[in-house]
Formats: sequence, structure tokens, C-alpha cells
Amino acid sequence: GEGNSRHGTLISWGYFDFGVLGWVPEHWGGFGKDYNGDKRISEAERLRWNDEELKGQGFAPWKAFKHPQLGDVEIGGWRRKFTQQNPPPSMLEAEIAMKVSWFTEMAMVSPIVAIQKAKATALGGGLFRVDLVVENRGYMPTNITERAIVAKLAKPVRASLKLTAAALVDGKAAISLGHIPGRRSLSAASPNDNARTLSWVLRATTPGLVVEIEVVSEKGGTDRRKVALR
Repeated sequence: GEGNSRHGTLISWGYFDFGVLGWVPEHWGGFGKDYNGDKRISEAERLRWNDEELKGQGFAPWKAFKHPQLGDVEIGGWRRKFTQQNPPPSMLEAEIAMKVSWFTEMAMVSPIVAIQKAKATALGGGLFRVDLVVENRGYMPTNITERAIVAKLAKPVRASLKLTAAALVDGKAAISLGHIPGRRSLSAASPNDNARTLSWVLRATTPGLVVEIEVVSEKGGTDRRKVALR
């Protein structure tokens, strides 16, 4: 929550400055192997792991070296970058594969804005009413977080009508639909919370004229539909 964030972390910066959510999945904790099953990994077991699993590539043999300031020293030991800090290259694919389904699940809860209905109805005298229903088919709201609204970071969903040989009689060519909730906010008492409706009235003299509707969401994508005025 606000006030409990840590300084200098990417996920806190993303939340407070952009209103988005973030996670930090750790990709490695397998430095060595518990061969004897005592729930701890000794240095001897790490060396065995290096010999058997890494073909000795994870540990550099100690070598004498004459340092210009320190004099006689030895250089060697664990190559920690790809043994302790990160998976050895040969184990990287298997390590990441364990988390792919979780990464996919995180992506699948994103908002998905789509045109549910776009219909033209003739009113007579060259007038047509165009009805539009836009829904968020995703789990998350189009604003992602309440923080994005409070800090005025989230852009509202917008619907626009592209006219060529038709004139707008009622309504605006571009309309804000606000922020649309996702499936997580639905209940039996309010099954249409994730939908927005609007309509335009047009005047057109060309039979069968086609108008294009575009709905744009910053986080939920873009959808378009062509409607013939008949």
C-alpha cells in the first residue's frame, strides 16, 4: 500500500508513476544439490554438483597470481554469476519453463476492449441511429489500478465515428466511455458493469453508406467495426 513501498524498486515506480502492477519472479535458487537429503547444501555437495552437473565449469581452480599492490595472491573459486546468481546456461531453459504458465496467466487477466454490438437503424428522412455497445472482456479494469485514476494517469476508453458523406445530427464524433470494469467486478446483481452503450444520429443521402467505428483503450487494445446505413 501507499507508504509501504521500498525506495528504488521498479515495481513501486511502475505503480506510483504509471499505475500498473508488477512482479519480481526469482529465477534461480538451485546453487548446488542436497544429495544426502538433510535439507541443507554443503560446500562439498556444491562441488559434487559442479563436477557432475556442470562438468566442472562452475568453479575456477585456484591459481597463484602476483598482484601489483597486494603481492602474492590466489585467484579462483566459484563463478558466481552463473552458479549462485543465475542458472548455468544449460539449465536456464528448464528454469524459465517452470514459470511460463504463470507469466501467461498474468497476461491473460489484462483488459480486452471489444465492440459487442454496432447496429444502424433507419429513422426515415435520411436519418439513421447508430447504436454501439462496448465491453471489457478481460478480468482487469481498463485503468488497471485505482492508483492510475487517483493520480490521473489512466486514459479513458474512447469511441469515435469516422464520417465521409454523412453528417452528425446528435452526439459527438469522439466520445469518452470512461474506465470500464472487467470481469472481476461483476456480480449477479449487475451483469452489465463491464459494458458501455452509446448512440449517434446521422443524416446520410447516399444509400448503403458505410461508417467506421473505432474504440481505443490504452491498456485494453483497439477494436473497429464498419456499419452500413440501410
